Amino acid sequence: MKDHYQVLIARGLYAAGLPFRAFEVLRLLKALCILQPAMEEYLPTRKALSGRLLTAEYNREMEAVCSRLRDEPTVALGSDG
Repeated sequence: MKDHYQVLIARGLYAAGLPFRAFEVLRLLKALCILQPAMEEYLPTRKALSGRLLTAEYNREMEAVCSRLRDEPTVALGSDG
């Protein structure tokens, strides 16, 4: 459960463009933990967010993109500038 939760939190953090240190900000940590004090032990560390979780998410996204591209008969690339 903890691993699954950390993956979901990491995906949200990456999608929002938040810094890896976001959960180290005391005010944010307090806000997240006020309703669920045990939350702190489930939040991923900066090291996990910038390491294993990021690598796993990159690999998952790459596999999804490659899978979609394999099924396409043609691919067009465009560039501006």
